[in-house]
Amino acid sequence: MVIAGIGIAAGVGQSVVGYQAQKSQAEALAKFQNEQYAATAKASRQALIQNYADLRARQAQESYKASQEIQAVALESMRAQSTARASALGAGVTGLSLQGLTDEYVRQQNLFVTATQYQQRAVQQQLYRQGLGARAQAESRTLAATPQPVATPSLAAAGIGAAASAASWLSLGATREAFGLGRSPSAQIVTTPTGGA
Repeated sequence: MVIAGIGIAAGVGQSVVGYQAQKSQAEALAKFQNEQYAATAKASRQALIQNYADLRARQAQESYKASQEIQAVALESMRAQSTARASALGAGVTGLSLQGLTDEYVRQQNLFVTATQYQQRAVQQQLYRQGLGARAQAESRTLAATPQPVATPSLAAAGIGAAASAASWLSLGATREAFGLGRSPSAQIVTTPTGGA
C-alpha cells in the first residue's frame, strides 16, 4: 500500500502542477493579446491622426491654390478689359459694342471661377472620402487585433485527473496485494516442487 500512496501523491502533485502550468500559460497568452491590442489600437489612432492632418493640409493647399488662380484670372480679366476698352475707344467704338466686349471678359472670368470652384469641391469630396477610408482602415486594424478568448484550465478537470490517478494507483496496489506482490521476499511463501514420487 505504500507504493499506492506514493503513486497517489505523485498523481495529485502532477495534476496540481499541470493545472498551475496551464493557468500560467493562459494568463500569459491573455496578457500578450491585450498588450498587442493596446499597441495596435494606439498605432492605428496615431496613423489616423496623421492621415487627418495630411488631408487637412492638402485641403488647405487646394483651397489656397484655387483662390490664387481665381485672383490671378480676375486681375488678368481687369487688365484685358482695360486694354480692350482703351483700344476700342481709340478706334471710336462705343455703346453696345464696348459693353458686349466687357461682358465677354466678365463671362469668361465667371466661367473660370465656376469651373475652379467646382474642381475645388470635387477635390474636397475626394479628400473627405480618403478620410473615411483612413478611418475604416484604422478601425479594421484595431478590430483584427481584438484579443481572442483564452481557454483557462478547469480546476474540476484537474481534480478529476487526480482522482483518476489515485484510483489507478489504488487498483494497482490492490492487484499487487491480491497476488502477493506487495510483500517482502522473506514473507513470501515459496513452494518448490520436490523431487520424489
